[in-house]
Amino acid sequence: MSEDTSGELLKHMDWHGIDMTVIYPGASMFPNDEIAKVVARAPTRLIGFAKYGKYMPPFTSPENEKLAMDDLEHGLRDLGLRGVGEVSCEQWWPF
Repeated sequence: MSEDTSGELLKHMDWHGIDMTVIYPGASMFPNDEIAKVVARAPTRLIGFAKYGKYMPPFTSPENEKLAMDDLEHGLRDLGLRGVGEVSCEQWWPF
């Protein structure tokens, strides 16, 4: 479980006149469910981006690729996250 610092983030956003920001955990292992929980605290100000989960491109097998796509689909379809972070076309080579 991650430490919730969304209150501090929102306070700093207010101080600097920032209305909205993207929430994406980068290379950390926080799942899409955690991102959605943070976004739910201020859904008009925080935009959640989904991630692959624990399997990142380039994938070592078609099974890992499917698990990663399932995590993305869950984040976008089920959790209402609105984008996907840090994706480049070369990550999908050669699949």
